[in-house]
Amino acid sequence: MTQIKRIDGSIIAESDTLTLVALVELNKANLSEANLSGENLSGADLSRANLSRVDLYKTNLSVANLSEAYLHNADLSRANLSEVNLYKADLSRANLSEADLSKADLYKANLSKANLYNADLSNADLSNADLSWANLSGTYLSEAKGIVLLGPAPTSGRIGYCVDHGDKIMVKLGCWWSELEDTLDRISEKHPGEKGEAYADMVKAAARSLEVAR
Repeated sequence: MTQIKRIDGSIIAESDTLTLVALVELNKANLSEANLSGENLSGADLSRANLSRVDLYKTNLSVANLSEAYLHNADLSRANLSEVNLYKADLSRANLSEADLSKADLYKANLSKANLYNADLSNADLSNADLSWANLSGTYLSEAKGIVLLGPAPTSGRIGYCVDHGDKIMVKLGCWWSELEDTLDRISEKHPGEKGEAYADMVKAAARSLEVAR
């Protein structure tokens, strides 16, 4: 008997004949608070699935289709999300700490307030992603597309990020998330003098590198 259970132990769905992947795909509109921790869902089609508050700790979702899926508050810590399609997925407040997101498609993904501590984002596409209030501490961004790390800032030692949003460059500096021009105005206001100028030059250089890479 294959079952999908919620975190509280109640049953969402069960089948005598379907595999777990098939059962999950069949019930993807109703997977909120499901306990799928440690399962193998590699290659599953979970596009537009309701996965809010789901437990996916250490779950294998490699090469799965999670485009436009709703993953608000989901636990994806230490999950295998390599080469996964997360186009326009809502990952707001999701826990992605130590997750493998290498080669993941995060184009236009909502990562607002997500925890990406120590996540592997190598070769991932973060173009047009919303990173407002996201925790990017320790993330591995080698060869990542649409994002450039900058810093440490000469004023605070802080690490920042520029993100390509097509017609504009968004800048993340700690809790700050705004367009390039607004960011430069803010730096000029808060950090007058040589250090502030060096800080602004650092941000502009990161933004230029994104524009050149388009």
